Amino acid sequence: GHGSAYVQVVPRNGAAVVSNATCGYAGANVSLAAAAPADTCQQWQIDARGAAQVTDGSETGSRFLNRESNMAADFPGCAEAQTRGNVAQFDWLGNFFYNVCQRWVFSPAPDGYTTISSIAGRNLVWNAEGLTPGANLGVATPTGAASQQFRFQPVGEVLLGSATDQTRTLGVAGCKAAKGNGNKVRMETRVAGSCQTWTVTSTGGAGYTVTNAATGSVLASTSCTTGSAPARLRLLPAG
Repeated sequence: GHGSAYVQVVPRNGAAVVSNATCGYAGANVSLAAAAPADTCQQWQIDARGAAQVTDGSETGSRFLNRESNMAADFPGCAEAQTRGNVAQFDWLGNFFYNVCQRWVFSPAPDGYTTISSIAGRNLVWNAEGLTPGANLGVATPTGAASQQFRFQPVGEVLLGSATDQTRTLGVAGCKAAKGNGNKVRMETRVAGSCQTWTVTSTGGAGYTVTNAATGSVLASTSCTTGSAPARLRLLPAG
């Protein structure tokens, strides 16, 4: 495969998205821009980076890699004494000692949104310094404000891979793209043209409708119950 799917990162209560707005490279600022799904400067690949890549094995976190620049989201000059800062881009320093300025972790926020925290310094979080195109993206002390909450919007058709087996992806039993039939979903070995790609559409917030690209049917739970038991999934006709 080619790594994780690309996503747009959308601040809560805003229509603009996190972007390499100038489509620049090392040192270019990260800010908000009007959403344009086809714009590769607005697309980010988020991958967990193992602690083994860091010299003493103590640091973890995920990397945000911009599709256009192939640069990582970076907290320039990160230091423990800082209480706020900026987000820019720089070459991924994964093989250098303590590249903590480029590693980010996630925590749940209300209503399905996510808080994105730096592993450096005082665990500062991403903070949209406005909600309109041109607003800066910085890092600030966590307050729980809506400006510090984000959702992830996958771009185009994506695979929904297994968390435990990288060779398997979500598909539709008995389905062929030419037929578009079947309603039982399951994890399958990846086979091109076999109803294994999906589109993800926001329902107006951090909730999503997941649609099978071949059949047009939507992913649903077999029973809308609460609790810790895993839900079984099936496909239903759209609408």
